[in-house]
Amino acid sequence: MSFFKKILFYLRAGNHQFDSDIWKRFPKNRKLFVKDIVENEIALGMTKEQLVRFFGNDRREYVDNVWAYPISVFRDGEIKEMLCFYFDENNIVNHIKVKYRRRF
Repeated sequence: MSFFKKILFYLRAGNHQFDSDIWKRFPKNRKLFVKDIVENEIALGMTKEQLVRFFGNDRREYVDNVWAYPISVFRDGEIKEMLCFYFDENNIVNHIKVKYRRRF
């Protein structure tokens, strides 16, 4: 990683190429990878086991066949944005979407 990219990463600015190790170790930096994950469809075609290997085991399961990983939180720790993975009947990722929660 170049010096300039390290500075941007440290400042949590810009978009970066997905890095599984950083995704799992530094949850506060996940937002930097979302554009790369969604635009390049990195997880499409993955099984649930492969998804856990790449993205870690801190997922949320809200409904059947949808897993969500938190990518940003409000100041009180409540989840603000989630990266959602949708599975088909064979447990293969067929859609990726970012969901936002609103506060009232």
